[in-house]
Amino acid sequence: MGSSLEKCSFVCHVLVFPIGLLLLIWVLVPDSILEEHVGLDYVPRKEYSVHVPVSALFLFLAAPLIYAGLNTTAVPKVDSMDTLQDNHTRRPKKPDGPNEGVAAFETNMTRTLPEICDLDPATLVWYPKR
Repeated sequence: MGSSLEKCSFVCHVLVFPIGLLLLIWVLVPDSILEEHVGLDYVPRKEYSVHVPVSALFLFLAAPLIYAGLNTTAVPKVDSMDTLQDNHTRRPKKPDGPNEGVAAFETNMTRTLPEICDLDPATLVWYPKR
């Protein structure tokens, strides 16, 4: 059995071809022939054949801009501390004395991995100091 993505793709391909064919028939065949021979009482105006694809293309191209605009309203400001830490931040354990931290680090390295924690941005060097 195929995955649901394959099934969805197959259904979309099967539906797009007849819909596109009907669209081309509607655009290229005059209204009088559609009304007389096919028996349609109402046929949409031909201007929609241009408006609908152009609107769909505009929405497709505008979607990343709309998405980016919504994301800028959802994230904190650049200078906010919320960009660096939150309720789930795990701080490293501080050593009790000056040599205890090194000894604890060495014993932890021989026994097991050190505890997982977040780095403190204040201690990181992002650029060389002058």
